[in-house]
Amino acid sequence: MELKLYLGDAPPEINQTLIRNIIKARHWLAMIIDDKTFSRIAEEEGTSKRRV
Repeated sequence: MELKLYLGDAPPEINQTLIRNIIKARHWLAMIIDDKTFSRIAEEEGTSKRRV
């Protein structure tokens, strides 16, 4: 169980870009664990191998 108490300013906005990138990275990690190459992942995801 966790309790957060904020004194002062409200917490910052959620960074949606960061959240999307974390989700994508976890998905790619699962693909790597399943023995897919970076090149194959990039091709399937429509991105560059460098991005993966």
